[in-house]
Amino acid sequence: MKQFFDSGKVENDKNLRHVSGKLVYNKHEYSVVAELARTRKGSTFVYTPLVEISAPKMKPIQLKGGIKCDGFRLLDANAILIGVSKEPIKAEGD
Repeated sequence: MKQFFDSGKVENDKNLRHVSGKLVYNKHEYSVVAELARTRKGSTFVYTPLVEISAPKMKPIQLKGGIKCDGFRLLDANAILIGVSKEPIKAEGD
């Protein structure tokens, strides 16, 4: 007999946007988390995105980073992708 269970969460605050979910199918768990946090220091905003995907028999995949802006001017950006290769994949820019 196949079993199925799911759960999830949504948060929509001005400083945190978050969606997550979990699915258990026949005793195998799959999950996803996506969020975007925001902090403010004076006129500078820092955004920190995160996406994570997990499934049975696979290493979790995670994308995270940071974006710093002053108004519409980009000051700094970075991202790291983990779980798709032996070494993390990094990107930076300004």
